[in-house]
Formats: sequence, structure tokens, C-alpha cells
Amino acid sequence: MYGLSTSFEVVTMCTVPSVFKCRTVRAISSDRGKVVSGSDDHSVLVWDKQTTQLLEELNGHDGPVSCVRTLSGERVLTASHDGTVKMWDVRTDRCVATVGRCSSAVLCMEYDDNVGVLAAGGRDVVANIWDIRASRQMHKLSGHTQWIR
Repeated sequence: MYGLSTSFEVVTMCTVPSVFKCRTVRAISSDRGKVVSGSDDHSVLVWDKQTTQLLEELNGHDGPVSCVRTLSGERVLTASHDGTVKMWDVRTDRCVATVGRCSSAVLCMEYDDNVGVLAAGGRDVVANIWDIRASRQMHKLSGHTQWIR
């Protein structure tokens, strides 16, 4: 894997033990110490960036994981074809909350960690905006005629 804005190598090689099945990775995110991947098999895997060792597997989505985002403070956001956006605490390997729900598959999301605002869209052609710190939906923006990606 390589940094997009630089030419240096971020992770050299990752060896997956044979006990793991082959996974199709749909999304990847990274912070200073971890790489997080979301897969078609509904799983979220957390890897150590330096050692390339698998640290944990987060399970809780009922569909392929389409988006992942690492946050400050050992938290991860994931979005799925099951229509949910979940927040995870990677220290405890648990889902902290389902912070957003869409009426169909979530295909994209963005989060502003400074203000706590999450935007997600997908097959329901609605852009959903939440204030996740206040646990409330702020807006449902309709008008798209095709999937939001």
C-alpha cells in the first residue's frame, strides 16, 4: 500500500494466516498506528501498521462493509449495505453505537471529527446528515436521481 499524496511505502507486506478466508476488501482507512479494512463478508479488520499483524475483527454488520473511517481516540466509523453507520471502539472490539440509519445500502460517508457531523448516502438517493455527538439527524437531503457514491 502506498500513500496517495506521497511516494513512500506505508505498509510493506501483509501475511494473512491460512485460517482466514479470502476477503474482498471494499474500503480502507488508516491512522498513525492502524489500518482498518471493510469487506464483502461483513467484517471489519484492524491491523497494526508497523508489524502488519491482525489486531482484531469487528463483527456486527449484516451486509458488505462499504466504507471505513478511522477517528481520533481509538474509534472507527463503518458503513454497510445493511443501511447502517456504526461507531466502534477498537480498544474493546465493540460497537459503541449505530450512529446512522439509511433506508438502503450506504455507499459513501464522510465525517468531520472537529464538529461531529456525519454525512452518508447510497442507494436510497438521499444524503443523510447527523450530529453524532448530539445523537440526532440534522437533515435528509433529497433530489439525487441516482445512487450517491
